[in-house]
Amino acid sequence: TGNVPLRVDDTKGNESISMQHRSGSMIQFLPNGGIQTVASKGKTDITFGQHRSLVTGAQDTTVRGDSSHKTDGDHRTTTKGNKEDTVKGKQVSSCKSLNMTCAEQFDIAAQAGYIAGDKGLLLTSPNGPAALATTGGTASVSSETGTTAISSKGGSTTINAGKEIAAKAGNGFHVN
Repeated sequence: TGNVPLRVDDTKGNESISMQHRSGSMIQFLPNGGIQTVASKGKTDITFGQHRSLVTGAQDTTVRGDSSHKTDGDHRTTTKGNKEDTVKGKQVSSCKSLNMTCAEQFDIAAQAGYIAGDKGLLLTSPNGPAALATTGGTASVSSETGTTAISSKGGSTTINAGKEIAAKAGNGFHVN
């Protein structure tokens, strides 16, 4: 057919080995020691046992379609530098329990939204100021069936309003 499925080039400076299928799939051992793999109709890797990868330079992956990752056990990610995630669509996270710890600053910003807990929600700052604020809408702390508390232990609690402060209680209202 004119195709050479295995090509070996031992020319000085161009040493390479290429193995190509008629479909266009190929494996190339390049002159610089790199390896290039092209799979024209999909690729499946199966490893029985451990599979570890070490990349000593940058790693980039581009998926021109949907992507998924499934782990049947625990999953841990460690990043020794900064991490940035950009989602240009909707992001949905679902879990049984969520614990977040931040050693320094923790900011959440949104055009609109809410934080809700069906069985309870606690916003606390054990060593510094805690704030619930809005710069143009309504900031509220409420509970439909339980207790709502705004408090400060050893410091001060400030409630500011540009126009009015309204308070309503079914069985009494106390200000000390």
